[in-house]
Amino acid sequence: MRRILLLSLLFLLPLIRAYATHNVAGDITYKATSTSSNCHEYEITVTTYTDMTSTADRCSLEVFFGDGTSAIVDRSNLTGENDPALCTDPFTNTSLGCNSTQGCGIGVGPNYPTYKKNYYHVKHTYPGSNVYIISIKDPNRVKDICNIINSINDQFYLQSELVINDILQCNQSSPLLNNIPLDKACVGQCFYHNPAAYDLDGDSLSYSLSPCMDTTQLPLTTWSTPPTTPGGTLSIDPVTGLMQWCSPSDICLYNICIKVTKWRKWFGQWYEMGYVIRDMQIRTSTCHNDNPTLDPLPDLCVLAGTHISFKVTGRDAIASNRLNLSGSGDAFNVVAPAASFPTVPGVGLFGSNPISNTFTWQTTCDHIRKSAHQATFRLENNDSQDASTPVDLLAYATVNITVIAPAPTNLTVTPQGQTMHLQWNPETCNGANPFVQYEIYRKIGQCDTNPVGPCVTGVPPAWGYSFIGTTPVGQINATTYIDNNNGLGLIAGVSYSYRVVALYKDGAESQPSNNACAALKRDIPVITNVDVDSTSTTAGKIILRWINPIPNKGSFTLGLDTVAFPGPYQLKIYRSPGFSLGSNPVLIQTINSTFIYNLADSLYDLNLDTYTGAWTYRVDFYGGNPAVLIGATQQASSVFLSISPTDNKLNLSWQQNVPWSNYKYKIFKNDPSSSTPFSWSYIGSTSNQTFADSNLINRHLYCYYVQSFGSYFNPAIPDTLLNRSQRTCMSPVDNVPPCPPILHLASDCQTFRDSLVWSDPNHFCADDVVTYNIWFAPSTTGPMAVVQTIGISTDTIFVFDNLNSVAGCYAVTALDSNANQSVLSNTLCVDNCPFYALPNVFTPNGDNLNDYFNALPYRYVKSVDMKIYDRWGVLLFQTSDPHIHWDGKAMQTGQLCTDGVYYYVCTVNSERLQGIVPFVLTGFLQLISTTEPNH
Repeated sequence: MRRILLLSLLFLLPLIRAYATHNVAGDITYKATSTSSNCHEYEITVTTYTDMTSTADRCSLEVFFGDGTSAIVDRSNLTGENDPALCTDPFTNTSLGCNSTQGCGIGVGPNYPTYKKNYYHVKHTYPGSNVYIISIKDPNRVKDICNIINSINDQFYLQSELVINDILQCNQSSPLLNNIPLDKACVGQCFYHNPAAYDLDGDSLSYSLSPCMDTTQLPLTTWSTPPTTPGGTLSIDPVTGLMQWCSPSDICLYNICIKVTKWRKWFGQWYEMGYVIRDMQIRTSTCHNDNPTLDPLPDLCVLAGTHISFKVTGRDAIASNRLNLSGSGDAFNVVAPAASFPTVPGVGLFGSNPISNTFTWQTTCDHIRKSAHQATFRLENNDSQDASTPVDLLAYATVNITVIAPAPTNLTVTPQGQTMHLQWNPETCNGANPFVQYEIYRKIGQCDTNPVGPCVTGVPPAWGYSFIGTTPVGQINATTYIDNNNGLGLIAGVSYSYRVVALYKDGAESQPSNNACAALKRDIPVITNVDVDSTSTTAGKIILRWINPIPNKGSFTLGLDTVAFPGPYQLKIYRSPGFSLGSNPVLIQTINSTFIYNLADSLYDLNLDTYTGAWTYRVDFYGGNPAVLIGATQQASSVFLSISPTDNKLNLSWQQNVPWSNYKYKIFKNDPSSSTPFSWSYIGSTSNQTFADSNLINRHLYCYYVQSFGSYFNPAIPDTLLNRSQRTCMSPVDNVPPCPPILHLASDCQTFRDSLVWSDPNHFCADDVVTYNIWFAPSTTGPMAVVQTIGISTDTIFVFDNLNSVAGCYAVTALDSNANQSVLSNTLCVDNCPFYALPNVFTPNGDNLNDYFNALPYRYVKSVDMKIYDRWGVLLFQTSDPHIHWDGKAMQTGQLCTDGVYYYVCTVNSERLQGIVPFVLTGFLQLISTTEPNH
């Protein structure tokens, strides 16, 4: 019975194969249903391209949803296909090989007369946020695909990824692909293809070539990259999706897979939102045709509402070739109005050479998004050179069109106390990609004059602005903002510049608003100087200066309102050590005056420790009787200089905490041992807060101070504010280790010797090396330790001999005259060459000749596990001594064993670089204890 069944299956196998070899290409796409408020229900479409000459025709496929469930899905009947008369390829007038109750499929076109396209639609509701792999598998692919070994036996498998992430908002659809996954190419001619993908959500798309997949969601092991001519390439542009195969080398069928991934930017981070892997087929052949060409087209940036119009022109070098020019991409599939580019002269027809058409698009606020819209133009020629087997060739060009939101307008800023009040007109665009909030940017200093180019969105970092805040989410009419510097108050006397940007749901930003600039009112004092005049631990002096308020007078209204705040006036000066006043500053002086103009504007603060640290000040301003606090200056500290010594160099660094902007620092130097010990020399300047003074003499004393150059960038305040640090001194010291030597190692395993030779750093990277340390570790994993010190810098050879083991790792370090030690040199390791052998006979007869079974001379053996057995497997002797030294007696009885042959198993523990490495010796030995009698 089994034999009959097996024969039956063998008989049916050819029929099964014939029935199952029909799949050519396909993909899986999806989009959220109109009733899915949270994007958990999706319409899934499986599209396959099959060979009608095969008897296989799938009326249904099983779709796996990626959540552990699946469904059998019937092929879709498109409008009119229930009429049996319409189950005919309109291009070839031949039967599509099925009946109307199955769903007929669609003829692909005259270029592919035996292929048809099949749709399988299904709706599915997912349980929640997750990543789902949607897939189908169907026996089998068509035969003779050159880059898939034995393709007729490979199941056809498609997969796409759906990401549902409720936090990242609704995922409306997968990438959708306009161009069919079938194409033709010529051997030796560059082949071009573009899937013309677009995304309904406005997410960004990226493209990559992917291995075709097997039914385990892994790359198909029988698939390989299609071959190219020598030096050629097969690649795809990750942004435009243009695939180039330059050039096919063989005549054949090839299947490749293109992965189109969608990305969403959310609060500055990019997130993958799914992908489609399209399996496509390319048929290559010989031909005499050449690729047509499209004239170059620039990318565009336009404001929403701009009407776009440009001409697209293509041409072919073969005058008899006619041309077909068409357009695709998301610019033609967005929220209405979509772009227009009528195919010339019509679908499937070829027109003049050269050929032109005009792309037009009336953009609106609904088209605003972060990623560019793409318009891809496809130029096809008709092959007039090969009348019998024509191969039409293609050219593609993609234009990226970024639609930008207009800027918020009429930004104004008004100073009030220690705050700035901003106001602007509402954003005019709030469409399909909704407005989220306004972003506020601030810059300290003069108003910028940066022009806003057509592609500028947000506030470019190069303009020097800082992000300072936002308005409430979703309130497009919330067009005011108060800047109080996060509660710290803004700085009187400083000029501030502001810009405002509108932010949209997908992260798109509008163009920046006009800049608005202002300075706070001069109604409180402004500190200008905290200058260290003398340095001492007990008698130091700091000069503190400030500018007093200006009263309103006449048309001047940006000063103090003396009606609201009448005199008398009072200044209180506070001080603390360090770079901040802290919670308990010390009141060091109170200044009183009936009139503002009579208030003092400087103070000499005496008897300070200006050597150890900085000092910070604040001036409080009071008015009226009783006195009321009107306002206080920002705190300002002195400049404090620190010095770090190193070899022949001193590294200077300094700190300060001031309300103005320091834009330059000058460094002054003094040599106390010179003939003019009190003379200071200018040695350089920097805009940073560090400076290195080199080529100095070690242990020689040098003194320095730094002078800062600052400004409030306000014409009403002195333009250049000069402030000195304390004077401080330091000597350079050699604390820099020398560079490491370069080590060479030779080992003689048989003479138990390791020889080291290394380079002298004094010859190439150092000048005071005096000593070397030799480091050793017995294995590659053990820690290194110093095993030898060489006290002569020119002695760069050392030999370790009479070693028990030559195995180990060596390195060398160099030490200079200040005991600075280099890092380890290169580490070199050597191994032992263990040897262990045993004799095969011994004579324990008491004649003192060969009375013991001993090992032959051996090397690098730590221990053994020797066991000797008789022929019945009885253990007679055992030892761990590598020498062995068996006298032939059984360990159980102490009696000499009888003459004969014995078997041994010896595990030898050899000493190697990686540690103790065992190996096993087995063999036979002969024991002879008797001698022939004398005659």
